[in-house]
Amino acid sequence: MEYDRVRIKLAAKAAVRRGSPRPWLVTLVYLLLTQALVSAVSMAVTLPVTLAAGANLAIRGHGGHISRGAASAASGLFLAVMVFLYLLAMLFTLVMQTGYLHYTMGLWRGRRTEIKDLFFGFHLAGRIIC
Repeated sequence: MEYDRVRIKLAAKAAVRRGSPRPWLVTLVYLLLTQALVSAVSMAVTLPVTLAAGANLAIRGHGGHISRGAASAASGLFLAVMVFLYLLAMLFTLVMQTGYLHYTMGLWRGRRTEIKDLFFGFHLAGRIIC
């Protein structure tokens, strides 16, 4: 089966031009929601680890002593919480991605699209995740 690449490209450009709200705006909202959340979780993971490493060096440098059991229990709990938050952020991104795909397919098919199409996947979240 042959595809007329030029015709498909022109049709895609026309769909983007007539899109309302503007596709770049919907894409910006999608990226801000998903990437800001992932970045916040990533910072929540790395910042305390960095601060704890600096505090640990300062305590050891002044002759302080840290119980290995307490330190490993605290780091294990911290790691579990951070993995949970990271997985939650990834699942949110997956559901939002479904909404973004719903928006773009509606745009391509010439349907009326709205910014709320980004949240289309939330009522299907269980099915999407499975």
